[in-house]
Amino acid sequence: MLYADNFCTYTETYNPHTYHFTDGTRTVSVLGTQLYKYRKGALLQVAFPDLSPSDREFLLNGDKL
Repeated sequence: MLYADNFCTYTETYNPHTYHFTDGTRTVSVLGTQLYKYRKGALLQVAFPDLSPSDREFLLNGDKL
């Protein structure tokens, strides 16, 4: 999540616990449990199976497929 960590801001909502990463033009939301799994070493596609390839690409480098 190089792009999301360095170039996006995020907000949190609860019930369910969700993080919303935005760069001002696009927002991608991920569940807190999935983000935790990714931070513990899971591959992006394993940690976020419900995200589209385009959303995963955005989190990595901001590119839109």
